[in-house]
Amino acid sequence: GILTARTFANEHGDIVEVVFNGGIPWPEALDDKPFSAAVHEVFSRRPPEGKKLFLYIGALNTDRSGLVAYFGEKEGLPLPPPWDGYALNSPQVKRAYANFVLRAVREMKPDFLAIGIECNVLLSRSTTKWAQYVELHAATYRAVKAEHPKLPVCFSTDVLHYKKVAPEAKGTDQETAVAELMKHSDLMALSVYPHMSADVARPVTGGF
Repeated sequence: GILTARTFANEHGDIVEVVFNGGIPWPEALDDKPFSAAVHEVFSRRPPEGKKLFLYIGALNTDRSGLVAYFGEKEGLPLPPPWDGYALNSPQVKRAYANFVLRAVREMKPDFLAIGIECNVLLSRSTTKWAQYVELHAATYRAVKAEHPKLPVCFSTDVLHYKKVAPEAKGTDQETAVAELMKHSDLMALSVYPHMSADVARPVTGGF
């Protein structure tokens, strides 16, 4: 199934996306140590000739409630101590994340870079962690632009949370939150899931 999807995307798309959504090699990135073969396998992925590469990296876990897992010999490994206790804006997380993103850019030379995946969902989970994440995002953006000033850098926004269709997003100031990240971004991507259940996947209109 994965091979079929990649083949279809390569044949019928202009931009091919490579995603780091299941983990970051946190200790190795912090200390500038070698990454595992599994990480380098992702680094080796390239779009076909004539297609552009969109590198999509996220610091948040899959339910967007905290720090993403550890990428060691495979993705999705538990965060090792002391990483399982670090705040999103801790000096260690900020340095490791910037280091990893920069190493990925040097290896893969993307045409577009996302440094956050559906970040605004975190606001629906925790306002405290959201404030931490804004600091992490801004620090990462500055680090990337200092080394690659012409590379378009963005993040993605989950539309169901942004429009407060998702029940847990009600009462949150999604517009202000996304505007905060746009101060440290060149573009914004949107995530929409039309296959979701009928109670949340109603038509979304306006504002973009």
